[in-house]
Amino acid sequence: MHYYIDGYNLLFKVSFQHKNLSLEEKRTRLIELLEQYASTYNLSLSLVFDGQDENSTQHFHSIEIVYTGSYQSADDYLIDLFSSLTHKKRAVLVTSDNKLRYTVQHMGFKSMSIEDFLHIAKKRRRKRTPKSASYQSTKKEEEHLPPLSDFSSWEKIFSDLMN
Repeated sequence: MHYYIDGYNLLFKVSFQHKNLSLEEKRTRLIELLEQYASTYNLSLSLVFDGQDENSTQHFHSIEIVYTGSYQSADDYLIDLFSSLTHKKRAVLVTSDNKLRYTVQHMGFKSMSIEDFLHIAKKRRRKRTPKSASYQSTKKEEEHLPPLSDFSSWEKIFSDLMN
């Protein structure tokens, strides 16, 4: 399964608390965290960002990073990409952009929201973290996600995957 992630959609949904970071620094931190996650769980991920001067593709370890040119939005790039894919069960779009999700679903592909993707990450982390015998969490606590604006909590979730 390959996950195609709407990069800025994820970046802005999981707001960084560090206001002094530039957009490039925030993007780099997000890429590093996702790379740890992808490596730990042997996931295939592509992050798509828009707004560069030229269309370019880079790799950071196991993650493919696509920067669309100034002439094309990430949404248009993803629609074109999914239009060209032939194996519908091997690709999942990750975005909270409902219009984009609907378009890709209409083509026969799966999609999930950013919130669902982060929820899965948290569940995987919890499975890796042994519970203390003195503490048993309730189902309600396990289903609770930190607010998307609480980047430090999400950063910890992804960082703990490497431990």
